[in-house]
Amino acid sequence: TFIEAAAVGLPALGLASPGVSDLIRDGETGFVAQDNDFSFGLRFLRLAQDPDLRQRMGQAAQQDSTRYSARANARSILELYQKVTG
Repeated sequence: TFIEAAAVGLPALGLASPGVSDLIRDGETGFVAQDNDFSFGLRFLRLAQDPDLRQRMGQAAQQDSTRYSARANARSILELYQKVTG
């Protein structure tokens, strides 16, 4: 999954669709391509040919992935329960 890839420091490449744009910050943690071969291919080549870009995006993805950790999700749910129960 995109979250697992991010957790190990890999940038992601996905197609613009519901959910994908929420997980990949286009140009920061990976690329979100339009739903066509040309758009996807250009972004794939850019990642393949630029190791520095892959490293920067991978590091950003790994940092960003912490917001999806079990601890972060548990904290969010607890805060929601506390709001609801007053």
